[in-house]
Amino acid sequence: MCDAGRLASPRRLDTDLVAKAQRVAAQAHDLPELRMAQAVPLPGLAKLTLEQTAAVLGVGRATVARLQTRFRHPGERPPTCPRSALGGADAAPC
Repeated sequence: MCDAGRLASPRRLDTDLVAKAQRVAAQAHDLPELRMAQAVPLPGLAKLTLEQTAAVLGVGRATVARLQTRFRHPGERPPTCPRSALGGADAAPC
């Protein structure tokens, strides 16, 4: 069976999270805070992809995902990998 014609399932919209994001966006004090708050509702309400959301916010696609995670889990630091002096393909896997 070929899955080429199947569309991705629609994303579930967390209305409480969207309402919180809208409140934060309305009271944002700086551009990073505003972008973080806008990264949450734009994909769901405007039916934008992460790439389209990134273009609207003026950031990269990976940054949109980071902003959404940072908004959902404030105060948590993302796990970090030890940096290798070599980097690239020779770097130790995380």
